[in-house]
Amino acid sequence: MANTNSEVINDSSILLPSNLKGNKKNNDVGINKSSQEYIKRNAPQKCSSLLIYHQNIRGINNKIEELLSQWESKLPHVFCFTEHHLSKPEITCTVITNYNLGAYYCRKSKKSSGVSIYVHHNLQFTPNDLDEYCTDQDIEICAVKLHNFSISTSILTVYRSPTGNFLYFLNILESVLTQIYSASIDIILCGDINVNYLDEAGTKKQKLDSLLASYNLYSIVNFPTRVTNTSATATDNFFIDKHRNEIYSINSLSNGLSDHDAQILSLRNLKFPNSPNYFINERDINESTILDFKLNLNCETWADVFAVEEDVNLMFNNFLNNYLIIFNHSFPYKKYSSIQKDKAWLTTGIKISCARKRQLFVLSRNTDNPEIIRYYKKYCKILSDIIKLAKKYHYNKLITNSKNKIKNTWSIIRSVTKSGSNVISSISTDGK
Repeated sequence: MANTNSEVINDSSILLPSNLKGNKKNNDVGINKSSQEYIKRNAPQKCSSLLIYHQNIRGINNKIEELLSQWESKLPHVFCFTEHHLSKPEITCTVITNYNLGAYYCRKSKKSSGVSIYVHHNLQFTPNDLDEYCTDQDIEICAVKLHNFSISTSILTVYRSPTGNFLYFLNILESVLTQIYSASIDIILCGDINVNYLDEAGTKKQKLDSLLASYNLYSIVNFPTRVTNTSATATDNFFIDKHRNEIYSINSLSNGLSDHDAQILSLRNLKFPNSPNYFINERDINESTILDFKLNLNCETWADVFAVEEDVNLMFNNFLNNYLIIFNHSFPYKKYSSIQKDKAWLTTGIKISCARKRQLFVLSRNTDNPEIIRYYKKYCKILSDIIKLAKKYHYNKLITNSKNKIKNTWSIIRSVTKSGSNVISSISTDGK
């Protein structure tokens, strides 16, 4: 087993050309259809387009690390998940670094399923209470309203089971949209509704389209979101107001986290005055730089300090200037990815292995070869074990090297189990 684990970490023979590079037929781009240009377009900028990620995750537990490993710097502003498979106590303790749990629904009577929305901590939002509309299997829905734009944006995530009552789903969805709809609100609906949008003649598709069109919402996913070696369907979808959002792109991402591919929506007309900061500047302080700092202090003569003994203020200023020069030289600022900083255990080897796993996932779902499928499952198991060991080693090292082990232990526990909140309890407009 030890040799196999080593093979997983070091084997980079199968790599994705890009974390977001997809099959060209799986993209519907409003302005540009090139995957490379899509990535370039969504690199960190002064003004950032709104990025929304949706995936039927088929159980989010133990998948967050792999989810974040897909991105080098520019993560989505909003994560929308269907079928998170968590209970209410579990989802409130499920943390995605730099994100707040904006809204969620957990099943009351049956296991699995559920929906949730995570919002980047730089964004202000209010959750919409839609629990009264939720019925297990028939319609599971949650929503948040973003307040960072000139126009409010409501994002809804919905799930409908294949065995759910479709007419009941339509009636309740209409009630939800009626409650939220306003001429001043941009509605974005996403989720897994189990209506195949590749079947143009489907009666369910036609009925849903008719309902959503009355709210100016139209489907933009025209590629398969769930692919097997025998079928390809588009049951996951985004619905947007195309007149209000004229410039957009929608891309598919096969990441191996589920049998459903993710969809990534980019809205170019919704821009942030201040782009979320995915990089942080920190001084490089370690044993080596501390030793360099001490050595430079010992070598300093402080001649210009003692040369002006008659003026105490000037002595202090000279001392401070010399000290800061040495300090800044020994402890320079360095730019770190906030993802790498928060996930220090996420090594290059693990990233390579996660990329290889995604490639194997695409290979395994398009073949009947049992050897390939067996190898993929074994690879997933080994990679999962390695990630757990890497996290365990990282946290043990932090605790072992800390001076106050109890304090540091609690700090780690809080960082892993809790998150902040940018929820706005109320908004005042013109004093009202």
